[in-house]
Amino acid sequence: MKIAIISPYLTNYGGASRFSWEFANYLAKKGDKISYISLYADRTKYDSKNGIEVIDIMNEQYLTQSIKFWLNLKQIRKKLHKIILKEKPDIVFFNNFPSTLWAQKFDNIPTICYPHDIELLYGNTYIQNLNKMQYWLWKIFRLFLRSYEKTLWKNFDLIISNSKFTSKNIFKEYGRKSLVLHPGTNIQKFISNGNKERAIITFASQKSQNPEILLQAVSNLNDDDSNFEIWIIGDDFQYRTKLTEYANKLHVKPKIKFFGKVTDDELIKLYSKSMACIHLVYDPPFGIIIIESMSCKTPVIAIKPGGVEEIIEHNVDGFLIGKDDFINLNNYLIKILNNPEYGLELGLQARNKIEHMFDQEKQFEKIRNNILEQINYKKT
Repeated sequence: MKIAIISPYLTNYGGASRFSWEFANYLAKKGDKISYISLYADRTKYDSKNGIEVIDIMNEQYLTQSIKFWLNLKQIRKKLHKIILKEKPDIVFFNNFPSTLWAQKFDNIPTICYPHDIELLYGNTYIQNLNKMQYWLWKIFRLFLRSYEKTLWKNFDLIISNSKFTSKNIFKEYGRKSLVLHPGTNIQKFISNGNKERAIITFASQKSQNPEILLQAVSNLNDDDSNFEIWIIGDDFQYRTKLTEYANKLHVKPKIKFFGKVTDDELIKLYSKSMACIHLVYDPPFGIIIIESMSCKTPVIAIKPGGVEEIIEHNVDGFLIGKDDFINLNNYLIKILNNPEYGLELGLQARNKIEHMFDQEKQFEKIRNNILEQINYKKT
């Protein structure tokens, strides 16, 4: 079959872009012909060896953070329409907002949407990453954008959600039911690789990952219980500077080790050597970091509610805490750090769950089967 995958852009290798690119490569290996269409793709980071045709609608000056994107939205939609009619795919697969703003009918070609989440339009978690002026401008602008974007969802023949949590939110805001198919991780790649050290891992690529909560919690521990390192992953230098200042204020800076941006191989080693991974995003739709860590036999402590509750079974393969629950965060940390054998057992349970429920190959296969069903249904 021939599939057109529509994504906002391909510049950084992570998040929804990484998901759609890995899915595209999976499909290509299955013999499917793939057209990957986005505003702009950085060929130095996204260079396929599987015959994927990468098509730019515009160029790097029109990314979604720019004024040009919003002023030329109509033109972008028209150019996409021409590209689809020229490529003549069997199906069109929209991946993530704001590519949903380009949704339209392409003659009789079926259309699928995998939105990942609708947080940017309806929540406040990820807009924490914006500066104050951008924050308030987006809060106001999205009030008008919601009603327009909502009308475009009628063009989707099938909507696939990455969690029951996301599916519930989609039904609440759009009145559309969706099929729940969780993402997966590469269980052949993300495997335990190294002995455990007295350290925990967390992320600070953006404010929404809330590493400050961890620093504040750890500052309340006594000296005996706080004898461990905090490994922080993230390449935002300005945010790192602020975190360092905050850690100094709390007297926990000596515990912190920054790793900046890391490769997958480096990340796997860090997951494997740490005794726990701390995931403190509010209302997460899912949690790729969580399943990667669990795949490396490292249990996760995460904030609920969210898609995390569909991944972690509390006190079996990890722990769930409430928002700003410093007491239980510390309790579970100490429980793992002071009982290494218990932590290893949690890690074994975590790996077992990932193998059975979040194997990327199997999850991609489920999505592909639903794509084929839509194509066959449309033909009949």
